[in-house]
Amino acid sequence: MKAKVCILTTVHPPFDTRIFHKQAKTLARAGYDVTLIAQHDGDRVVEGVRIIGLPKPRNRFTRIFGLTWRAFRLALRQHADVYHFHDPELLLPGALLKLFTRAKVIYDVHEDYPSYIRMKGWLPSVLRAPLSAFVETLELLGTRIFDAIVTADDEVANRFKKAKMLAIIHNFPDLELFMGCERHSSAKIYDIIYLGSISPYHINFMLSVALLLEKMGHVFRWCIVGVSERQHTLARKLLQELGIKHRFCLCGRIPHSCVVKYLAYSKVGVIPLPHKEKFMKNIPTKLFEYMACRIPVVASDLPPIRKFVGTRGCAILVPPEDEEAFASAIDFLLSNPQRAQAMGEKGRSLVEQKFNWARESKKLLTLYRRLINA
Repeated sequence: MKAKVCILTTVHPPFDTRIFHKQAKTLARAGYDVTLIAQHDGDRVVEGVRIIGLPKPRNRFTRIFGLTWRAFRLALRQHADVYHFHDPELLLPGALLKLFTRAKVIYDVHEDYPSYIRMKGWLPSVLRAPLSAFVETLELLGTRIFDAIVTADDEVANRFKKAKMLAIIHNFPDLELFMGCERHSSAKIYDIIYLGSISPYHINFMLSVALLLEKMGHVFRWCIVGVSERQHTLARKLLQELGIKHRFCLCGRIPHSCVVKYLAYSKVGVIPLPHKEKFMKNIPTKLFEYMACRIPVVASDLPPIRKFVGTRGCAILVPPEDEEAFASAIDFLLSNPQRAQAMGEKGRSLVEQKFNWARESKKLLTLYRRLINA
């Protein structure tokens, strides 16, 4: 009989790269009976994964205090052998799943949530520190309750050393997705690309870099993929005011399978992270996706990034929040296409040899075998 796995998320979309395209599909292909509970219009089966849809909440309050408990009730009905949840707001429901069932329970920690909470602009400043401490306490208690903790980064894993089982499963790219990048790369439409969600900081920083590139004489085209509707409105307004609207292509969230096309059409990938506590612990997934598509990288010189590419010749690392340094590095790569191509090839080679999902998926399957056999 197939072991039953129930994956839960109330925050992430159903086709999240880590949750669906990497973990759920890997487990389904390995013969597990996989159910994913996530926000979605109705129920359906996709690539062997049964999706049970949750309604879209009206706001964060109804999501945290309503949707989580609906997900909990649906999860109980699955009678799964393993429950694998992905959000800190599911810590209490996760503990109850452990209490009321004989199943194994996994907490998958995507971020360093205590430091992330302290950066949340929508939270009143007076609440950030106590809420951060509360979540950190719950997470540490979870090491005693849950059967396994999974993290995407080494630094985050250091907080969970007392876990019953601990697995570091990086968000490295699935090379199957990036095998076709050469087919799209004959014409480079974009000079610069930024992949992923953006904050007002990122918008302002990239616009400042763009103005510096204009002064350097570059006629560039910049693509930003993953812009929310609210961010899109802010960015368009600023671009209009600065007179460089024609230089930017702003795209919303796109299907995972379409990411490769945007990357393959681009010359340089940028990762302009600020010097904040959260970014000192988390590895940006886009780093390895750029590398997988043979794109040289300009990134903030932060410990998690430096650890993987600092001396490997596929990226230029510059001081965080230094607009002139970012602009100069981009200028160098755009002005030296042969050097940029060589850096891109080094990045692709590293992904093929080390930084790929095929290697990480083995860790996931090993963890599941250990849990079920236990």
